[in-house]
Amino acid sequence: MAPAFPDPLRPITTCSTADCIGCPLSKEVHCHFRAGDLVAFLLTALPLFFVGGAGIWQVGPWWLAPWLLMMVAYFGFVEIRVMCSHCPHYAEPGKSLQCWANYGSPRLWKYRPGPMTTGEKIVFLVGLSLIVAYPLVFLVLGRHMHQIANPVEPGKGLADLRPDRRHLDDGRHHQARKEDVHDEVAERHRA
Repeated sequence: MAPAFPDPLRPITTCSTADCIGCPLSKEVHCHFRAGDLVAFLLTALPLFFVGGAGIWQVGPWWLAPWLLMMVAYFGFVEIRVMCSHCPHYAEPGKSLQCWANYGSPRLWKYRPGPMTTGEKIVFLVGLSLIVAYPLVFLVLGRHMHQIANPVEPGKGLADLRPDRRHLDDGRHHQARKEDVHDEVAERHRA
């Protein structure tokens, strides 16, 4: 059985040195991942996804489907193209990735050594922002989402949303007109 992560005693494929001891790039490039790296990542990311999913679920479980589709598209394709394809681990042999964040994801694009372009950074940050913002809307608005989604009741039009202005002085002042006050007093005496 193949190891889950590259051998920590051997340099990765893109490295030009014979061994990893005293490597000058070890502070800049995280070449070897261990189970502890995976655990730290999962302990950071999974609670956020569970809380976000719970916030969406409280409004309605059908709202989870768009978020899940966004995550599959983003983490399964977009992120791998704009970020992972630049990582030295992307050049490792095999048809799937062996890093701690996207372990087992298919290697769909060619390896692109070098830093991410500005456009790739923008795509990465916008996509990640959408993934984070979607559940935040549900967490902040909670059960009031239906009021935003359906501001006009069935059978009503936008004209029905205007305030009842008959007790206002032609909309110029917020005081009742004298004849309206007289009619109201007369109405109370009749009752």
